[in-house]
Amino acid sequence: MPHRLTWLEPHLPAALVLLFSGWSGTFAVGARGEWALAGHLALLLFVGAYGRAWPDPLGLGRRGGVLLAALAVTLAASYLTSPVPRAGWLGLILLPAFLLVPAAVARCWSSAEARRLGLLSLAAVFAGVAGWSLVAWWRYETADAALPLGHHNLLASWLLALGPLAALPWRDGGAGRALAALASTLGLVALLGTGSLGAAVAVGLVAALAALCSLAALHSRKGRVVLAVAALVLLPQVPRAWRILQGADTSVAARIGYLEAGWRGLLERPVFGWGPGSASWTLGEHLRPVPGVHPPDQVVADVHCLPLQIAYEIGWSGLLLICGLAWVFVLRRRSEAEDSGARRAALAGLAALASMSLFGLPLAVTALPLTAMICIGAVLAVESPQHSAGGRPAPVIIASAVIAAGTALLVLPLDLANLAYGRAVDADAHDDRLHHLRRAVDLDPDFPLYRARLAWLEGESRPADAVLARRARQAARDARGLASLWLVAGLRGQEAGEPWSREALTRACRLSPLGAVAPFQLTAGVDDGPASRWAARALLAEPLLLAAVDWDDRAAMLGAAVAELKRLEGVDAAWRDALERSYLNSRDLGGPARGLVLEMDGDGPTSVSLFAFRRRPWPAYLARLDLAADRLAAIEAAPATRLATTDGAIFDGTCGLGGPR
Repeated sequence: MPHRLTWLEPHLPAALVLLFSGWSGTFAVGARGEWALAGHLALLLFVGAYGRAWPDPLGLGRRGGVLLAALAVTLAASYLTSPVPRAGWLGLILLPAFLLVPAAVARCWSSAEARRLGLLSLAAVFAGVAGWSLVAWWRYETADAALPLGHHNLLASWLLALGPLAALPWRDGGAGRALAALASTLGLVALLGTGSLGAAVAVGLVAALAALCSLAALHSRKGRVVLAVAALVLLPQVPRAWRILQGADTSVAARIGYLEAGWRGLLERPVFGWGPGSASWTLGEHLRPVPGVHPPDQVVADVHCLPLQIAYEIGWSGLLLICGLAWVFVLRRRSEAEDSGARRAALAGLAALASMSLFGLPLAVTALPLTAMICIGAVLAVESPQHSAGGRPAPVIIASAVIAAGTALLVLPLDLANLAYGRAVDADAHDDRLHHLRRAVDLDPDFPLYRARLAWLEGESRPADAVLARRARQAARDARGLASLWLVAGLRGQEAGEPWSREALTRACRLSPLGAVAPFQLTAGVDDGPASRWAARALLAEPLLLAAVDWDDRAAMLGAAVAELKRLEGVDAAWRDALERSYLNSRDLGGPARGLVLEMDGDGPTSVSLFAFRRRPWPAYLARLDLAADRLAAIEAAPATRLATTDGAIFDGTCGLGGPR
């Protein structure tokens, strides 16, 4: 028998969805310590109170339990063998709580009346978030609807997953029908506003799956509605599909580069992968950026294909086990359900999420895994008495409470460290920033970003301190594949006169081969050997460096670098002529020096804090370049790294110049 509900319980799943999809689980706001802490506490309170179905929280039965245990062993092995274990630590300790969400949802929706109320709340939240996205799209005049999730594909995934459940109150008539109509209309307009090609493909795949399951159903009224919606979402994507077929879509070309990077990494560690959560810290080691496609200094934290990313992070073994769990879950849904309509809606949402995962579904944006668990909970609520029964054995109740409490003890220091980091970002005084950063390091000493930031900040007053330079290098080693951390470590090492600084700068250049700062800094204090090729590499990425006053005492090196580029194959001849003209027209000019301060970690695609570490952006000082104003006016060449005609093979692993393919 279902347990007796309080008036609040049916609405708790929708409240959790609102918290995560509006704030705690979004891309940018979810990186803030206060919202991350709020989301984690709400999640743990929810599953601690209602997630009473351990050790089978997903309703998989005995065979699924064996697979789940095997997956736990695989995750442990992947974590223990990972070169960057801290990257996935938060996800691992939160995983049991997320697995308990479906059981908690099933308990809150354990009766027909509870489901009716719960789905009404969910439809209201869905309508609110979809409306929010449309208002923000109009207010900020962005290219696509993206807020509050933070990216158009994230929003599209969320809308597709919860849209079928949000439409269910239509069955009840009256106010429920009006709310379902509003939610469906706003959701459809928001989905079209995302302009997501992946969403269009997902809708097409789900419609095709529905047709395979029941061709007769497509001739019904509901079937015709499904086909109409699919056509409405697919038709606007026809022009883009045509561009893709012609090879003229740079977004798809960029994604192909990410997929190739993931595949290279997987081949290196096929059994247990690079470790849970490792892609954001290691993918740069395997990426081969393409000029004109990938922006220079871009931080790539996602393979953009969830199945491949799972294999990259936990190996083929982990991917096969997850596929096995999904298959067992689907097979166990063949029995009759108390509410077959709700089950079909939830399964349709899960199918849409699975389709979207082929185009990227970053689990670090926790609104998406929570949404998947809500859909699974809706499936369990209509068919599995063990998840909704009130009289569970005391050991099961205690186990859920222990899991929630234990997770809280592990998560709390990490969230408090994130809060301290946020306070350091907001602080105005140098000493206050140092105080908060030291607090963050004390609470989470294995997190590379905190230690790197602390070394950089302390180094502002002690730029030649070798100890601080070595701390910066160790943080870069712990994050392994992030060019920004290696670049700053190399710069600090140069200031401190450390012999390893050249190695660090070279590694930064390898990880960000289209960047200009690392090769330019490698030429500092060097007049022979590969210096002219480093200079040429820097000019390829940024011709404005012709105006740097640093060349005044090294005119021969600059001339040699321009000569290297003049005969370099794989670069457009018109660009080489423009560079030579810029050099000849500017070399005898002077004028007042204009200081250019180089920073990293802004709000764009180069924010290593936001993309790689899921922390707030915090612009950091790199170096100051002095450029002669008159020379700047004479430079007409654009960066060759932004031209599709430039051969990517030029940017070899030595930070010099390679040959064309």
